[in-house]
Amino acid sequence: MPKTPTPRLTALRFIACLFCLLTIRSEATDINSCHGIILSQARFAMAVADRTPIGAAPISIPTDHDAVFFFNDVLHGNGQVLLHRWYYQDELVSEVTLPIGADRWRTWSRKGLGKRRSGNWRIEVATADGCILTRQALSSNTALPVLTQARELLEQNDLIGARLLVKEKLPEYVAYRSRLEGFLNEDLAIAQIKQSIDEDQLYIADARLTPLESNNRLSNDLKSQLPTLRHTLEAQRNKMNTRTALKISAFELVQRRTLAGGTCPANEAALTEKLSILPDSETLLVSGWSITDRNIEAHLIDQRTGFIHRLVIECPAKMISLSR
Repeated sequence: MPKTPTPRLTALRFIACLFCLLTIRSEATDINSCHGIILSQARFAMAVADRTPIGAAPISIPTDHDAVFFFNDVLHGNGQVLLHRWYYQDELVSEVTLPIGADRWRTWSRKGLGKRRSGNWRIEVATADGCILTRQALSSNTALPVLTQARELLEQNDLIGARLLVKEKLPEYVAYRSRLEGFLNEDLAIAQIKQSIDEDQLYIADARLTPLESNNRLSNDLKSQLPTLRHTLEAQRNKMNTRTALKISAFELVQRRTLAGGTCPANEAALTEKLSILPDSETLLVSGWSITDRNIEAHLIDQRTGFIHRLVIECPAKMISLSR
């Protein structure tokens, strides 16, 4: 019959297993020191000057710089070498040997990005005998904090705040200028179109949507949204156009009845004043008017849709002279 382990033995086994797990975990992560060599600093940089990394470390793969640097401040490695291994999409594309010339030594390597600006870059820093001192990575999918904040503002319908935030941060995010401009030209543009549609500013929405539809450099995600936006916009424009035409027809009918024995508007100001009784008159702009026989004919631009409506007012037989 097998013996039942004592509580003390069970506890010792648990501690031993925990120690094994911690050991395995420490081997799988960056240790920053090996055989006495210590990396007191290890980071990506956009530039190095006077043996010092310049500016903040890049957050993701730069879209507007040709290269990225990896900088090391090394302690206690005099006479040894470091190896910088650069990987793109997990494929080794470059290995740089960096001799260490003193007990405190600053060194770095540079990697040109070429067309490899989307995906994942990774660097390993190792000793000559293969001990990995650190691993670090850059991904094109890493969100930029400024764009995360700007998208939160869009969700709150604060389009002006989002635009001002990104514009303000452009000098700070020089390495990602195209991504920030992409937000302004795409994400913000879509939000502005949706807002214009919601506010019945359909002519403005069309003016913003049309250039996007002819832009061949848009992201696939944005392109997929355009047909739905166009359908929504046109459906709303046509519905509003029909409603406005019916209102104008009703207005013409009322004028035929009320002007019998009366007078027509004597000038454009008088015509505009008469139009004030028309529903949504503040959105209708008189683009021109003329006298034909006994009728006044005016063209009204609906500032919401951009459509032009024809208005005809029948005047009585004895009509006063009209002045423009």
